[in-house]
Amino acid sequence: MPYAGGPEIILTCGNTDGFAKSIQALNNEWIEGRDAVNHREGLLVEEYCYMNAIQAARPRGMNIVPVKVDDEGMTTSGPGGLEDVLENWDSRNGRLPHLMYTVT
Repeated sequence: MPYAGGPEIILTCGNTDGFAKSIQALNNEWIEGRDAVNHREGLLVEEYCYMNAIQAARPRGMNIVPVKVDDEGMTTSGPGGLEDVLENWDSRNGRLPHLMYTVT
């Protein structure tokens, strides 16, 4: 439950609608030319990501960053893995991400 006394069930029109609502609730929209780049929020995704997830996040100005995958999912180490992406983060594209989209 996201907050005390809040709803126990949230209805959506499907997974894309649910993801879009989650992004809207957890992300501050960033607009180029209006907002400073250091306020731009990031979203980590698997390198082969469900396109509707990207299409839901992109209009909100999110910095969408792919992370390498193997046959078990998102890799944690090695070139392009989660550790590599975060250790070599380029803050000129926005701040470190606080959201990750992955399929378990």
